Amino acid sequence: MKSRRHVLLLLLVILNLNPSAILAQSQAKRQSSVVLLPPQEKKPSRELTFGEARSMLVGKKVSIMGTILSKGYLNDWYPVVEQNGEYERFTTGNYNHLPDSYLGKEAEVVTVQLTSLEKKRSGAGGVNALGETISADSLVNPHCDVIVRFSDGLMAIHTSSLSLIFNDVFVSARPFRLLSEKNERAKLISSQLPSIVGKTVYAVAFSKLFRPTATLESLMEQSRYNSQRTFDFPRLQPLTIVSAKYIEDKDVIVLKLKDSSGKEYLTLSPFNLTDQKQSFFETVVSSPPPTLYTSISGLTEREIVAVRQGNIFAGMSLRALQRAIGFPEKENDWGKGGKQLIYSDGKLYIYLDANNRVRDWQSLSR
Repeated sequence: MKSRRHVLLLLLVILNLNPSAILAQSQAKRQSSVVLLPPQEKKPSRELTFGEARSMLVGKKVSIMGTILSKGYLNDWYPVVEQNGEYERFTTGNYNHLPDSYLGKEAEVVTVQLTSLEKKRSGAGGVNALGETISADSLVNPHCDVIVRFSDGLMAIHTSSLSLIFNDVFVSARPFRLLSEKNERAKLISSQLPSIVGKTVYAVAFSKLFRPTATLESLMEQSRYNSQRTFDFPRLQPLTIVSAKYIEDKDVIVLKLKDSSGKEYLTLSPFNLTDQKQSFFETVVSSPPPTLYTSISGLTEREIVAVRQGNIFAGMSLRALQRAIGFPEKENDWGKGGKQLIYSDGKLYIYLDANNRVRDWQSLSR
């Protein structure tokens, strides 16, 4: 194995190639997003019945959340029409999603209904062999449609399971927040945000930073191809937070960072308040997509150097590998508890042993 690695390294030198250069070329081409979630306490999914969800939501004010996957449209929210007492998605031409201008807007929950497939699966509303009516209220975490009405009269629908609608782990993935919850967040953020200005953070390969000229729309867009995103920033080198602003109508925080050379970057935090052990500062910067770190602890001196240079070495931990070059596009078993990690459209293969440490790698030129 050692001689094989030496041969590969020799070939890379002859070809004037290195793993980080190959990855950089691939990243620049795809402009893709790779995110590592910060350490979080595992919480059980909230077990809610359909009846409980209706009582919690119907008639309540909510603030619309979601992601912008295609410029101009909000993912997973759709205009709705009423037919025979039920609400259904309304689609015509290219207008299949709710416009992204509704992100952060307030709306009132009109009703919560079971999806047609859930009704068929559960038999809700029908009768059993004894002639008893099957109630929907006792169903746990069913798939539902949540219908809301905005102040301009437009109605919209979101479809998901109750466990995702009330997700306690990935809060930013929720389709909405209760307005009372949003107001409490806004008060907390506004009171503590000034305290993080001047603090130091550290970016890694999968941190998501943008050019200082990026618009709010660019920061919020989750498309793989975002021309405002930059990969040209120092890894595990001090970045200073020079300004921070809470955009209340979108319920997000925008940060401006500056490196030691004076170069500036923007990033956006959804402030995922899920780990009560984290400080306000840690929660702001570690919430994906920025995924920044408040220290460089947990790595050896050699790993720190490798991350900064985007390099790989035998014995490197998986944590350091991810921070150096990001996450693999694919992962395979490699016998005896090992793993094969595939990067850069199959141009880079990395092999881990049973202890999740780099044992070997192979770079291919295509």
